[in-house]
Amino acid sequence: MISCSEDYVAMGVSMTRGVLLAIVCFVPIVVSYNHIFWAVLRMTATEGQAKAFSICLPQLTVVVAFFSTWTFAYLKPLSDSPSTLDLLASVLYTVVPPSLKPLIYSLKNKDMKSALWRS
Repeated sequence: MISCSEDYVAMGVSMTRGVLLAIVCFVPIVVSYNHIFWAVLRMTATEGQAKAFSICLPQLTVVVAFFSTWTFAYLKPLSDSPSTLDLLASVLYTVVPPSLKPLIYSLKNKDMKSALWRS
């Protein structure tokens, strides 16, 4: 017979809470991006579609990076002592997505693009 110790209960509650929070946060984002993609695909001008996708896809990349590191950081089994992998996940979760947004917007700047292509 498997005993239900406090560790397993705490882990189960933590995992359940994490999964529910992920669903509550992630599903509306997926639904909204789905609406955006279908609206873009209904556009008649291919230039407009390309511009819309060039705006949406980097943003979607940031969202995926955020949720994948969040999922790893919060839905992995609890450990007694933090490991290097825990530290790396928390740094990726807190540093990478916020720093990607300015990078994305600066790469959309025409002057920045031309400077990158010249070097």
